[in-house]
Amino acid sequence: MQKDWTGYGFRLDQVSPAGDIDGQIYQFTHLKSGGQVVWLKTDDDNRTFGIGFLTPPEDSTGVAHIVEHAVLSGSRKYPAKDPFMQMLKRSMSTFLNAMTFADMTIYPVASMNERDFHNLMDVYLDATLFPRIYEEERIFKQEGWHLELFDKGEAMTYNGVVYNEMRGAYSTPDRTVYQQVTQNFHPESTYAHESGGYPYDIPKLTYQDFLDFHRRHYRPENALTYLYGNIDIERALAQIDGDFFAEFTASGRGKSQIMMPNNQVGFKRDTVYYDGDQDMTAETDSYLSYVVNMGQSQAIEDQFINSLVSDVLINAESSPLRQALVDAGYGADISAISGDGCYQNFGLILEKADASQADRILKIIEDELAKQADQGVNKDLVHAIMNANELQIRRAGGANRGVSLFIQVMTKWRYGMDIEQSLNYGPIFKAVRAAIDNNLIEDIIRKKILPATSKQFLVHQPQSGIFSQLDQELANDLANQQTAMSDQEVADLIAANEDLRSYQMAGDSPENLATLPSLTLDEVDRQTKPIDQEINQAAYTSCFHAFDSNGIDYLDFYFPVDEISSDQIPYLQDWAYLLGSVATKNYSFQELDIELMKLTAGLDLTPRIYRPNQTDYCLQLDVSFASLANYTSQALALVQEIMLASDFSNRDRVKTILQRLKNDLEGSFENNGHRFAMRRLRSFTSQADYLDDQLHGLGYYDHLKSGLADFGAYYEKMLAHFADFQTKIWNKERVTIALTADRDRQSDLISLTHHFADGLSSHQAQPQVLNLSLSPGRKEAITSNSNVQYVSMGGLLPADSYDYAGYDLVLANILSKDYLYEQIRAQGGAYGAGLSLTRTGDLATYSYRDPNIDRTIAVYQNIGQELAGLALSQAEIDQYIIGSMTSFHGPLAAEGVNRLMMARYFNGTSKADVDRRLQEALDTQIDQLRDRAPLFNQALNDQASLVVFGNQEAINQAQVDFDQVRSLR
Repeated sequence: MQKDWTGYGFRLDQVSPAGDIDGQIYQFTHLKSGGQVVWLKTDDDNRTFGIGFLTPPEDSTGVAHIVEHAVLSGSRKYPAKDPFMQMLKRSMSTFLNAMTFADMTIYPVASMNERDFHNLMDVYLDATLFPRIYEEERIFKQEGWHLELFDKGEAMTYNGVVYNEMRGAYSTPDRTVYQQVTQNFHPESTYAHESGGYPYDIPKLTYQDFLDFHRRHYRPENALTYLYGNIDIERALAQIDGDFFAEFTASGRGKSQIMMPNNQVGFKRDTVYYDGDQDMTAETDSYLSYVVNMGQSQAIEDQFINSLVSDVLINAESSPLRQALVDAGYGADISAISGDGCYQNFGLILEKADASQADRILKIIEDELAKQADQGVNKDLVHAIMNANELQIRRAGGANRGVSLFIQVMTKWRYGMDIEQSLNYGPIFKAVRAAIDNNLIEDIIRKKILPATSKQFLVHQPQSGIFSQLDQELANDLANQQTAMSDQEVADLIAANEDLRSYQMAGDSPENLATLPSLTLDEVDRQTKPIDQEINQAAYTSCFHAFDSNGIDYLDFYFPVDEISSDQIPYLQDWAYLLGSVATKNYSFQELDIELMKLTAGLDLTPRIYRPNQTDYCLQLDVSFASLANYTSQALALVQEIMLASDFSNRDRVKTILQRLKNDLEGSFENNGHRFAMRRLRSFTSQADYLDDQLHGLGYYDHLKSGLADFGAYYEKMLAHFADFQTKIWNKERVTIALTADRDRQSDLISLTHHFADGLSSHQAQPQVLNLSLSPGRKEAITSNSNVQYVSMGGLLPADSYDYAGYDLVLANILSKDYLYEQIRAQGGAYGAGLSLTRTGDLATYSYRDPNIDRTIAVYQNIGQELAGLALSQAEIDQYIIGSMTSFHGPLAAEGVNRLMMARYFNGTSKADVDRRLQEALDTQIDQLRDRAPLFNQALNDQASLVVFGNQEAINQAQVDFDQVRSLR
């Protein structure tokens, strides 16, 4: 296929190399509709399709976000209520999602099965271009917002999936702070608006405005359609043309207009407020933001340089602006502000600051910028960051590389940037490297940052009760509306809600479901793909995995942790987190940061727990890094220095790092509360999970919080424990080495890693048995400033009556994507819900950004009864089986091989075990699923543990007798 080829309504405009991905770029235009298609041709069988639209919002009602949800709720060819969820149930998708950005919305899917890939293409094209939203207003009410009332004696409220999702999103100060920066710095631009929806503006969106937004923006000439991988391109183009693009005629309007920033000249300084907890103060919890505009450019090289400047000056541990602020005592957490578009911003956000110190902080920032311009930046730092960027591009997105590249291409296309250049960074790296030593960074500071005519400095102070006050005003407004309504209007509203509930509860007709494409079980391989593993126990135990790694070596060293006491467990996480971030014998921490970026893709030390069965477990400290093959020897020497010669004597440095970790954990609790709730829940019934919570969950957070409150005593204990770890853990006699690399690297890597192990000490291990106190059935609530809840309930299934089988995976799929989805998301208004059942019998349900507590618990308690009465045909079960197959037949990138294979190694799981579970899943029968009902009923009722994380008022009003209600902070 060559340039100017035509077929299926398309013309091939350009063919060019994609050097970064070892492929080719084909760019097509659909002549009738004006739609553009780009195909990244590679030999990757994890094929990816995506369609993306420019969707610039004009307000903060969240219309772009609500449309994203709504179009996936039925379409012209596929009139089922929720084709998105139906395809999750019945496809072998390796990625299936949609995402709203500040100015664009994208719909990516991926699958390793070719027929499945084309099925998903069809569903997504029909959903985006011909949705049922025009015929079915209840989709808007469910996914966006609606007034909810079921009894005239109750108070009217708002409900809706996006409405509740964004109430959860605004539970963290970070979202508010960043939005305040853009609203103030880019007024009257697209970026002044919250594309996801500001919760208190969402109810202003009307159904007609919602439809008009789709009508204006969802058309081929405003879209980029994307294909990636080993694809029959003519089949794909024929499909895109046939039922879809051929039905549109280009209007000549082209792309939707993004209102670009038109920055005001001058220096804007102001104080703004975010919703804070009662314990937050302006002296300890303010944010400060500093940003300047350096103009606009559509050159990808300029965009890359802008990002590089932020990395050099702010983002690295050794960055001079970061270090200047840390040295002055303002280093709790610092992050860069930089645009990913053609507007070039430079700036930073400083967290946990004292508002009264704003003048001093501003002076430090600008003095340090001037110093770097005059005295020069550290060129070693700049080149190290360039090395890290090159390695990141070579790794290119992991197992779902196609999706990552879609986002990369789409972010450039929206501004008319060169797609070919965006996939060929080689020439850019070469040009930038040459310019670095000719004062590239210094000239940007001198010519663009310091003399910038548009500059902003904001102090973001916490103010308790902002959202509570808004909620009260909302409740008062709704109460006034309700009082003013006639009896007939109230009756009509109740009837509309009953109608919506009936719509949500009603199943799809067999005819509508039959329209959806699906695979058959005959199309699924009954064995997993083998992964080459060679175990060598000559001097040390080494597991080598030959895998196409693009010249990158992946190394993991596992050290057993079984000689320490239970009270030392959280200190192990402190130690693991600090190693690599403090000085060593031969390097300051700044120098070490530079060396790690030069030689590796980052060093990671993580305590991992493996469980061969319900009662046994082993804790391993995993020391992991990746490097280009020609740097591996040097990287090993550097890692050994970090392990054996780290210096924790800089008390302020240690405190800064741990304070930053605490802040990060607090943000993670608010954004991923369901994960922390499930981890906490499991800690009540399992020793291994108790340790996991002490290392990675709420238990560890409590350890950090109390330690930092009395840092002097904490620091002394740390040093004593670290010395103990140093002696007991780095034992070469017990190390297990995991390696993934190209086949020809095996001999060298075995030799290099054995030499590395030779440099460690050894001793006769004396393992300890930890006696941990568990609390099955415990009910705990953790309150925060969140506007929503995360609710997890479950327990440990008894080992004598539970033996995990492949059909349990299918069972979890059915309950998550059918019963819990319908009850908690569709009807309850939560953003998400699901169920996890592990190989060792840990049963845990979860809800995500949930407006309810009691209702959700009742849904969980009914799971056993629902399971006992499960009424599915074998054909329906087969669809759920297919939807579970990605667990066995998913894509795998080189960076994930060690983790997967070593989990099998330590858990005692063979390929035969995995294949047996695959075959059990493929042979799932209804009776096997129903037989689990008594176990589920027991675990979710009589013996249930419960964890609720979220809004304090909602928790106080819940009809639950909690064993403990406590504040997160």
